[in-house]
Amino acid sequence: MNATMRGAFVARTKQSWLSAGLIIWLIVVLVQSTAEAKWLRDPEPMLYLVTLGVVFGALLAESRFRPRTVFLIDLVVSLSIVLIIVGRVVPTLSFMTTTPFADSLWLMNVRLMTLLDQLQRDLASIIAGHFPGTQLITVVFGLLAWNASIWLVWSVVRRRSSFGGIVPCAIVLALNAALSGHEPTLPLFFVIGAVLLIGRTAYTSKLHHWDQHRIGYPELISEDWLVQAVLIAIVVVFAAGLSTPEWRDSFQRFIKSLQPPPESASSTTPIVVQPNPVASFTTSFVPDLQSVGEPLPQSDDTIFYVTTDDPPAGVDSSGLALPPKRQHYWRGAIFDRYTGLGWEPIVVGDDVRRVDAPESPPPGRYALKQDFEIVSLRDNRLFATNDPVSGGEGTSVHIAPADPTVSLLRGTSPKYEVTSWAADVSTSQLQADSIDYPAAIRDRYLQLTVELPQRVRDLAARITLGAGSPYDKALRLQEYLRATYPYRLDVPLPPSGRDVVDYFLFDAPGGFCSYYASAMAVMLRTQGVPARVVTGFATGDYDGLTRQFRVPADAAHAWVEVYFPSYGWIEFEPTASRSVFDYQTAGTKQSEQSSVAISAGTRTSIEQAIGLGVMIVIGLALTIVIAIQVRRRIVQARLAPDRLARDLYWSTRRSLAGSGLIAVRSITPDEFLSIYAPQWDRWPRLREAMQSVSVMYIRAVFTANEPSREEVNASRRVWQAAWRERWQLRWREIGRRLRR
Repeated sequence: MNATMRGAFVARTKQSWLSAGLIIWLIVVLVQSTAEAKWLRDPEPMLYLVTLGVVFGALLAESRFRPRTVFLIDLVVSLSIVLIIVGRVVPTLSFMTTTPFADSLWLMNVRLMTLLDQLQRDLASIIAGHFPGTQLITVVFGLLAWNASIWLVWSVVRRRSSFGGIVPCAIVLALNAALSGHEPTLPLFFVIGAVLLIGRTAYTSKLHHWDQHRIGYPELISEDWLVQAVLIAIVVVFAAGLSTPEWRDSFQRFIKSLQPPPESASSTTPIVVQPNPVASFTTSFVPDLQSVGEPLPQSDDTIFYVTTDDPPAGVDSSGLALPPKRQHYWRGAIFDRYTGLGWEPIVVGDDVRRVDAPESPPPGRYALKQDFEIVSLRDNRLFATNDPVSGGEGTSVHIAPADPTVSLLRGTSPKYEVTSWAADVSTSQLQADSIDYPAAIRDRYLQLTVELPQRVRDLAARITLGAGSPYDKALRLQEYLRATYPYRLDVPLPPSGRDVVDYFLFDAPGGFCSYYASAMAVMLRTQGVPARVVTGFATGDYDGLTRQFRVPADAAHAWVEVYFPSYGWIEFEPTASRSVFDYQTAGTKQSEQSSVAISAGTRTSIEQAIGLGVMIVIGLALTIVIAIQVRRRIVQARLAPDRLARDLYWSTRRSLAGSGLIAVRSITPDEFLSIYAPQWDRWPRLREAMQSVSVMYIRAVFTANEPSREEVNASRRVWQAAWRERWQLRWREIGRRLRR
């Protein structure tokens, strides 16, 4: 008996793994197709949705939920999961583990409200007769991808029929291939797997039917099925492929690639490979923000070395000096006027600020001396931290005629020293500063284009809701940008005429420093906070032996400076790949103060976040319920049929006891049926179910003719089919108890 059961289990496992392998085949093709979906803003969420859909579909298929229940569960879960994944509502694990829960809740709330606002605008566009925005298309496609993967697994496992599950996947694949302009390679692979799976499910369904009716069949029928399915797949693929010119062209190219190259006289002539020309000239001041989106340099070539008089933070175990605690960027250009496509640089004039002996630094500043060694001097523009006030021989500090607060270092010397007023201000000082901005600062650094989309302003207002000071608003925007948008260098250029900040915030799959800095500066300006974008180079690599920074070409960077009336221009870092500036107050790091500032405004939007929390809780609860059902089914699969019959009988008795049909445990099934005979006349389906379950119990306990697993499962299905009458009986009992 044990050997027979073991053999049946092995055979069933082999059958299941073969079907699972074909399902995985189709899902891999679908995942690969969505990964190459160039028409989507970000294909990555589709990969998660398809994969999670397969797992969720497997849980639903292994549960005992009826199709109606499955539909309702999938409706709630699919909407929740798609909105959460497409809108990137849930922050990364690193963010959630390093910030207080209130800050994570605030970020999730802002992301969800932003997504819903975008969907509302897209729906309004459809109603107005315009093409919807990309976010709505992404959500709709995500729902299709999620439900296609679920329906594929459900159809194969529960219905033993794959055709109905393959059709939704084929629709998703065809839609993506048409919009992306893919070659027919992936669709052809999908057709092969689909034909094999259709044949496989037809075979297993027939096998199940024969087993139920005890009809014999040849042992080698599986091999015959496999050969026939493969032949049919080949015929279908070639028939479908030869009807498309794209496939014929691809096939011809493949055949030609297998042929050896033709012999020719030129083949004996040595081939001379010309060296690549030297890269075109680029200035040191990259990225060029006049057109945001231009790619950044990826060279590790050294641009300059710089040494500061900041003391090192200590020494490591090797005796090498650690980098100074204060972080500095090396500024070379300043941009003030936003054009929608980029920024216009501030041009410094011939007016020179000459300070032989720097005076005492202003409030919130300290004197920082820097020694530069330029490896490749491109022009007369040099670098300095923040606000340069004096330079060494061969340099001069130039100021802008339109804004005397702007100072940039100029000169031609490859080696020079410069002194800057570097920021030395605490979080509490910045939070307490006034908003009494000079008129010249407001006019120049609150400028925005008339065409700036309203949704950029709305997003900025939503992020800064509850922030009490310009510093808190800057921290909110900085944290949101860093936590929400992935850092990517391969971002497609903005469409012609499109506002670059709007493109980055709502349509681009990510961005780099030019996008981050532009977005933060523009959104700060919408909230009445003067801000500008500056470019130059990030800190670079610190050499603990020489105690100097090596700044390579790929350290070219753009960041943001925010104006504070008492302290001037203060640096902020919105780019996700760089560290934030560490402003301290009584030894507390800025990152900790940032959390405090964000948490202070979280309470103002906590009511809106309740909806998000409820949605997540419902999704988790449904997932737990499904997992319990799956576990119960796995346990039942290991039990003997007689044990299943007894468990089924007593579970029905417990269910009916909650509906008022109570009886002592010692009575027999026939006695229980006779006691409540008047009830059964009103509930015919329930009577039929109880009679079937009672027969299974009597056979399992009192006779030698034990029921089979299939018979017990058939009785279980009869009991489940009486769900409507069971609920009516339950509500009747609840009403009777309430009337007492």
